[in-house]
Amino acid sequence: MVFRRETKVDAFQRQISALRQQIGSDEGQPEEYDNEPRGNEGASGAYGFSEFASNAVARPAASEEPAPPELPSAPVATPETTVIARNATWKGELQSDGAVHVHGRFEGSIRATEDIFVAEEAEVDATLTAANIVIAGKLQGSVRCGARFEMLPTGRVTGEVQSPTLVIHEGANVTAQFRMGAPDQSENVPTPVTTRRAARGVS
Repeated sequence: MVFRRETKVDAFQRQISALRQQIGSDEGQPEEYDNEPRGNEGASGAYGFSEFASNAVARPAASEEPAPPELPSAPVATPETTVIARNATWKGELQSDGAVHVHGRFEGSIRATEDIFVAEEAEVDATLTAANIVIAGKLQGSVRCGARFEMLPTGRVTGEVQSPTLVIHEGANVTAQFRMGAPDQSENVPTPVTTRRAARGVS
């Protein structure tokens, strides 16, 4: 019996043969295998990326235009709200223990315990005094707020504004002198009324 020592070349050839048996070799394969697209798992046992591509879920392209920001909505009128209609013209002084909404034309002064809202189509030349004032239309005059003054994008203000809080949205047109802080107590400007509810079971 003769033993032959395996050389490095023999070991390399043996490993190559084993690999060919595992993954298959293109040499000597029938023509039917040559017609198969490369990359798929066929009789040769080779794997590709096409099977993963077929299972991939198509994702919709992200919109290039950013969503427009939400604009604040106009205050809602309640049965306690005084409303000056769009086709109405008012001159003089107006006082309300609730809110006042102006949709038409007003000249004079308005004093409200709660809110004053000047609508987009309104034209006001007056002194406004309230806890909160929202301007979406045209205002010329002076403003005294006890809590908050807000201008919507369609608002136009000329005059003087005093309020602890000022909110001006992009697009508003302002030509006014601003004074931050609450008006003097002597002016008796209304402030928001906060109601406290008694806890249950407590007398």
